[in-house]
This record gives sequence, C-alpha cells and structure tokens, in this order.
Amino acid sequence: MKTLQICNERVHKDGTTVMDGEAAVCTTSLEGLQTVLKSPLLLGPHNAANIRAVVTDPRLQCCSDFTGKIVEVRLEADEQQRHAICHSLMYPSAVYLCHFVPQGRLYSVTLKPSNADDEELVQAVGICHMDTRGWDPLHLAFLNVHTTPGHGEACHWLLKGSIAFVNNDAYQK
Repeated sequence: MKTLQICNERVHKDGTTVMDGEAAVCTTSLEGLQTVLKSPLLLGPHNAANIRAVVTDPRLQCCSDFTGKIVEVRLEADEQQRHAICHSLMYPSAVYLCHFVPQGRLYSVTLKPSNADDEELVQAVGICHMDTRGWDPLHLAFLNVHTTPGHGEACHWLLKGSIAFVNNDAYQK
C-alpha cells in the first residue's frame, strides 16, 4: 500500500511531498526505468550514452556501525548538472521512484574500513539538497541538526536500492 501511495500521491519514502521544480515518476520494470532515463523528464536533453550510474557499495548497507577513514571526496554533479535519484520500492515486482531535485549536489566518498586490508576501499554516495526553503520545518533533516528551512543544506546517504544517474552531456570536469 505504501508503494502505491508513493507513486500515486507523489510522496517520498519518508512521507514528504514532491516539491516545486522536482520531477518525479514511478516505473514498474527495469525496461521502464531505462525508458525514463532516456527521456528528458529527469535528466534533461541528453545522449543516453553519456549517462553514468553512481551507487553505494553494498557492504555499506547498514553503515551505522561503520568505522574507517575518508580517502577521497568527489563531486559527481553540482547544482547545474542534471542528475536523478532512483529508489527501489517494496513490491512483488520491480518498482522504482525516480526524481530530479533542482539545486542538488551529488558526491561519492571513498572510504577505507578500519578493519580492512590496505587495498580494500568502499564507495558511499551522498546527496546534498542546497535549497531547503520549501521544506517542512518538522523534517528530520532540520530536527537532527537544530536548524530551519532555508538555513543550510540537507545532506544524506544513498543506501540499499538507490541509484544515482548523472547526465554528463552538458558538464565536463
């Protein structure tokens, strides 16, 4: 029922509503996901060959007990570069909620677990919402850091079942 609510009422997994300027769509198959990513709805006009996927290492799916060191932080997409986040939703078949949020920065962070050998590194993906003016003041992002909408960004990790897609057409690093 929650998956149907998310798709039909345009709400996020945490219950917040889709904001102005945010494009969101649900797809019910991997083929549908491919079709959505080829269209300009989320990533703007683009050559599908220039789309890049960025994911968090599956070993970090329960990262609350992770200890280690940051090796590198890489900006994958800034506020001017279109990127979409697709979250898998619980359902008997494949369902993804994909959305483009304006004014977002996408980061990949390379980490070295403290209990790993010298060569073992893992990647985590995070998104920062740079414009929070239209957000609910009771959103957990503000309650956790004791701030209010419009006074700083809200950042979070992308974990299990989430994939970030970046349009590299209009942006060269």
